[in-house]
Amino acid sequence: MCGVIAYFSPKPSKKHTQEISDLFEQSKIRGLHSFGFSARINGKIQTFKEWDLKKLQEKIVSIPKFDLLVGHTRYSTSGDFKDHSNNQPIDIPGIALAFNGVITQASKEEYEKTYGKQYVTENDGEIFARKVLDGEDWEEFVFDGSFSFAGAFISKKGAYALRNPNRPLWMLERSDARFLASTKNIFERASLIGSKEIQPGVVVDLCSTL
Repeated sequence: MCGVIAYFSPKPSKKHTQEISDLFEQSKIRGLHSFGFSARINGKIQTFKEWDLKKLQEKIVSIPKFDLLVGHTRYSTSGDFKDHSNNQPIDIPGIALAFNGVITQASKEEYEKTYGKQYVTENDGEIFARKVLDGEDWEEFVFDGSFSFAGAFISKKGAYALRNPNRPLWMLERSDARFLASTKNIFERASLIGSKEIQPGVVVDLCSTL
C-alpha cells in the first residue's frame, strides 16, 4: 500500500502548491518509508526524494513554479528503500513514474529473465516504465494483468494516469487545476471536496484541457 499524487494546471499558483503539500500530508498514512515527487519546471522534469516528509514539503513550496507533478508516499515492498534509486517516483531517462501496487514479488534477477530486459532499479515499477519507453502496450499490460496497479507518469509521450481494479485512484478537477490522490478520504482530509474515482481500464490524460 502506497500513496499516489498527481497534479496539472495551466495556471499554477501558490495555493496549488499548498494543496499538493496537504495531499502529501494526508497520504502519509499509506506509506512512511520514503517520499518523493517529479515536477516539470521550465519544461524539464526534476525529481526530489526524502525520507522525511517535512523536508519534501519544504521543497514543494520553495522550488520554482511547476505545472505538472507526480508524487509518492512509499510503503516498501521491493528494493531497499534506504537507496533512493529504488524509491519513487522511478526516475530514469525518459520517464518519471509514481505507482501503488505490486507487479511482481520476484527478485530483480528473476523478473529480468521473465521480461528479457535489464533494469537499473530494484523497484518492480520499472517493469511498467520500460514498457512505456520501449513503445510496448502498457495499457493492456495493466488492464489485463493479474497484479495490482494504480499510477501516474510523465514521459516524452505525455503525462497519464491509470489503474486496474486492484488499486484505488481518485481525481479532482477544477477550472484551474487537476489533482489525483489514492482515495476519496485523502482528498476530504485535505479539505478538497468533489473528487471522483477513476474507472479501471480508463487512461486519464493529465494535461488535457480543463
